Amino acid sequence: MHMNIRSSSWLGRIITAAATLVVATMVVLVPGPAAQADTPNSVIGVRYSDWFTSGYRCLDVRQQDGPQQPNARIQLWDCSGALEQQWRSHLYGYAPPAGEFGIQRALYQIINLRSQQCMEVRDGSTASGAAVDQYPCGSGSIDAIAAQLWMVTPVTSPPGWPTYNVSPYSAYRVGLYKCLDATGGQTGNGTMIQQWTCTGRSNQQLVSWGTLLAS
Repeated sequence: MHMNIRSSSWLGRIITAAATLVVATMVVLVPGPAAQADTPNSVIGVRYSDWFTSGYRCLDVRQQDGPQQPNARIQLWDCSGALEQQWRSHLYGYAPPAGEFGIQRALYQIINLRSQQCMEVRDGSTASGAAVDQYPCGSGSIDAIAAQLWMVTPVTSPPGWPTYNVSPYSAYRVGLYKCLDATGGQTGNGTMIQQWTCTGRSNQQLVSWGTLLAS
């Protein structure tokens, strides 16, 4: 069958248009990452130093600083169930692949129920001893809000005590590994929370229930 040049050109345009539509449809149908709901509210505690006791005190937004104010410090206090001691975690994204095996770390915002603000390392400091406080939750790239993003690492714990180190991404991204830390190894009411080089000691071992600090 003979086909003239005009018919051939017309057929070619149809085939090209159809192929473009198929490709566009395939792009639309490629599923993106599934949305993940925030974890239920729960307390976060720091254990007493004795592994064989079941005591802990809770991370608490300091009353004297104003529980709903930006830069209110995080401290330890007797667990009361108050809203300033209730937290939820929000999976924000993943750190770029690192190390020999290209491991990605989940990055979480940890959000206070009273203020709806995020736990952060003040001013994005990477120094040991930097204060941990709360601040309105940011958005944008993970580098832009690195001081509000936390990595969670399970550690060996007594049965029934899910225990973790919680590390700020702001330090990790520049090659420093820090942990949330009860200042001076203290466990009393009013002990301030800071970031410090990870030591493995109990004053850096946080407890939570359910999926609050699961990684």
